[in-house]
Amino acid sequence: MHPSIVRAGFVRAAASAIAALLVAASCTSPAPSQPAGESGGVGAPASTTVLTNGKIALLDSKNTIVVALAYRDGVILAVGTNEQAKQAAGPGAQVVDLKGRTVVPGLIDGTLHGVRNSVDCFLRQVRHDTTASRQDALAAYTARAKDLAPNTWIFTWSGWNVNQLDTIGMFTKAELDAALPNNPVLIQAVGFTGIQTNARGLAAMGVTAASTDPGVLKDSSGQPTGQLTGTAAALGRATMGKQLRTVSIDEQVACMKAFLREANRVGLTAWDDPAGNDQFDPQGRQQELLAGEHGYQAINQIHRDAQMTARIVLHFSCFTTGVPALDCVKQYTPTAVSLVGDDWLRIGGMGEELTTNMTNGL
Repeated sequence: MHPSIVRAGFVRAAASAIAALLVAASCTSPAPSQPAGESGGVGAPASTTVLTNGKIALLDSKNTIVVALAYRDGVILAVGTNEQAKQAAGPGAQVVDLKGRTVVPGLIDGTLHGVRNSVDCFLRQVRHDTTASRQDALAAYTARAKDLAPNTWIFTWSGWNVNQLDTIGMFTKAELDAALPNNPVLIQAVGFTGIQTNARGLAAMGVTAASTDPGVLKDSSGQPTGQLTGTAAALGRATMGKQLRTVSIDEQVACMKAFLREANRVGLTAWDDPAGNDQFDPQGRQQELLAGEHGYQAINQIHRDAQMTARIVLHFSCFTTGVPALDCVKQYTPTAVSLVGDDWLRIGGMGEELTTNMTNGL
């Protein structure tokens, strides 16, 4: 192999590893909102940074912990003491005082449907991954609604179990009405059949006590409880999905940036993204979420504006019903994403699944 190709591959790998190392996360104590920084005089390039007074885990065979690290343009200059790192960086480097916080190599997720948090706006989601208090969970919906216009759908789709709450069970319609008097909501969870909504959600769907769909569960007085199954649940997903499909590209960018911030907050700096199917399809089909190029534009814009904070290998999904997989590949590959193929965003080929649309039945 040509030496320049080997070197290019090594530099890309090194840059990825170094950038991943720069996630500072203290899992044991609250961190200041912003690390204290200081600037030296003229000398080192502006991209040179020194992290000092930290607990920097190298994750080598000896589990070495050092207090300082210096890096420039994705390359580590030195690890060790504060003095060693500053000397390697030279005068003029940006110095960040970690104040005892921990720095670990960034986490890499092998399969994460992250890019769809642009079209399935992350700023309209509430997650309960680590929530144990029922009241805290309900308060999270109220807090989310404060940043959204009335009648904007809010949803919780995965990552939790109703049995993890201190008061076990799905939220009742009355609880959700109190938490979200002006916004419809859809909630799905392990340990609960179907999805749960509130009065605003039922109204948006046109569901009333007179509804005859057996998927609309009712109490002893004949009033909907908010629990929806079967075709009623599909109607809920379709109603919310219709609103989400009107989110502008600029709004999608804001939603995706919010997801990137959350990913970085928990130490995630890279992932393999198999795109994803539309979880709000009216009939629950595996309709391709990114059909019509709509779902790729936000991440493409973030990449083009040099605002990526995680490295993503992106795959094209072709779930669209009635469209042969090869035709889907031909349709979307040349047009969906432009100027892509560096260490921040790279096309990884087709996936997550193609065989569902292959005409030979494989």
